[in-house]
Parts: sequence; structure tokens; C-alpha cells
Amino acid sequence: MDENKTTQTHQEETNPPGDSLMQELANQMVDSVLEEDGIVRFSDRTSEDILEGSDTPEDISTFRDFSDIMRERVFLGNVPFNAILEGIKDQFENYLTTEDTFNYVDIYYHQRMISINEAPIPDGDGHKQELMEILDSIHMEFISTIQELFKLRLVIGIPELDANEFSIDSEFLIRRLYEFFILSARENFRAVIALKVCEEVGALSHQNNTIHLQGEDVTDVQKNETIDAGSPEFISNIVEELTKYHGIITCITPDVFLKIRGDETIRALYEEGYFNGNFLTKYSPKLYQNEDLKIEIINRIMLIAEKHSAIATLNNIEEDSNSGGI
Repeated sequence: MDENKTTQTHQEETNPPGDSLMQELANQMVDSVLEEDGIVRFSDRTSEDILEGSDTPEDISTFRDFSDIMRERVFLGNVPFNAILEGIKDQFENYLTTEDTFNYVDIYYHQRMISINEAPIPDGDGHKQELMEILDSIHMEFISTIQELFKLRLVIGIPELDANEFSIDSEFLIRRLYEFFILSARENFRAVIALKVCEEVGALSHQNNTIHLQGEDVTDVQKNETIDAGSPEFISNIVEELTKYHGIITCITPDVFLKIRGDETIRALYEEGYFNGNFLTKYSPKLYQNEDLKIEIINRIMLIAEKHSAIATLNNIEEDSNSGGI
């Protein structure tokens, strides 16, 4: 009996709690491979062999398979972690044209919380620690991917992430930047360009029922003229102004872009240095190839012009009434 106890104690000392979790996951992986694939990929190797690994290409590939399956078992939820990353990468690459509007950042954080709170792992400090190490490695990959995409696609730096100083604010910052610049990209350009063009063609000032088109020098009254908002000339002026936004936007600065857009949270984050960089050197509506977006912007400009014209008409009627003209 004493010999058995000694042997058991020795095994416990050489196999800490964390190792038992890895062993359990390795065994589960071998079982799942046999069940799901229908072939014995590890028929000549034990789970202990998988955990030890080696330097041969076959063993390295096997260990990667084990690592991926282990991460899948630890990161819970309906969407696999790799699918979340691929979805985010595609949205950054095609923020104007993608039809995939899923909020993958929200999905990631939701599933991470589920994974932490409802992990299907036996109780024990060693198990919990091992689980958190796996989840932390997943989280670091998520953060580094987001960080790289913002730099590569938008020239946006996030000092807190660059310094590896993560806080509860990191999640809020990532969520808001992703939702604003990526998920709301089309609306950003529709809103900003439409208002800026209206300002340039004078669609925000009126004289009676017409749009007041300002000349190059707004102080030179001789250059001002009034035209009907639905006239070919007005449309032509809009189309000409839109050429400034066909590629990279150089006619406005990032702070002006954010001011016109009107998202006070994003504007405050930019002004206070939570993110930086001239995102307009990469963030582009590409109107030269996105004809549908161009049409959407023109339609919005026309709606704005019609609204201001209607307001001007009502104001004129009210003035005439007050002056006894009616």
C-alpha cells in the first residue's frame, strides 16, 4: 500500500493540474478525429506523443492540428474564432461593397465572455488557469489582427494597443472604431460628401424658391447666381464637385470629416488622442468605381436641397404674411 501511495504521489508531482487539462483535451482530440474524420490520423501515436511533439514536419503539422482543435473546444459559441477573423478581414478589405454586415467584433467579445463563464472544463485551479492561458492567446491574436488592420487599411494608430496596455476601455475603443469606420463606412461618405457638396454649390442658402449658388469669391455678389435645384446646371455642378471625391480625399482634413459626420464620441476620441493618423490617405469612397454610392450621394444632395428650398419657401410666405403682402 505504501509503495502504491508513493507511486501515486510521484505521479501527482510530475503531472501538475494544468498538464491533466492538456492531456484531457489531447485525448478528446484523438477521439474526435476518429469520430469525425472516419480515419485514424493518429493511430500510431498516443496523446502523450502529441503533447511532447517533435521537430519533424509531420509532427509540427500534427501539433498545429491539436492546437487548433483545442482552441475550438475552449472558445465557445456558434462562430469559430478563425471565421470571426476572416469576416473582419473581409470587411476591412471591402468596407464599401461587402454585403456581410455582421458585427464580428461584438460576436467575438460575446463568445469570449461565454467561454470564460461557461467553460466545459472540470473544476480546479489548474484547469481554470490553463483555460485562461488559451483564451488569452486567442485574445492577443484578435487584438493584434485588429491593430494591424487599422494600420494597414486606414493608417490609424491606437496608442493603448501599440503600448500593449489593455484596459476595460480597449474593448469600447475597438468596438466604436470598428463600428464607425467599417460597418458605417457607406453612411459616413454619404453624409459627409453630401453636406460638403451642398455647401460648395450653395445648396444651403436660398433666395425665394431657388438654390443660391455661390461663386468662387463668396464676398463678390456679382459672381452669385440663383438656379433651380432640379435644373441640369445644378446637377452638373454637383457632378463636378463629386470629382474631388473620386479617389483619395484631399479637400478636407480628418478633423473636418469627423466634425461634419457628427459622431461626437468618435470626434472626442480623435481629439483626445485615443486614436490618431490621417485616415483619409486610405479611407476612400472610390466613386470612380462605386457608381451606386455616387448615385446615393447625388440623391441625398437633392433631398437636402429640396428640404432647404421648402423651408425657404415657408419662411418667405411667413414674411409676406407678416408684412401684409398676403
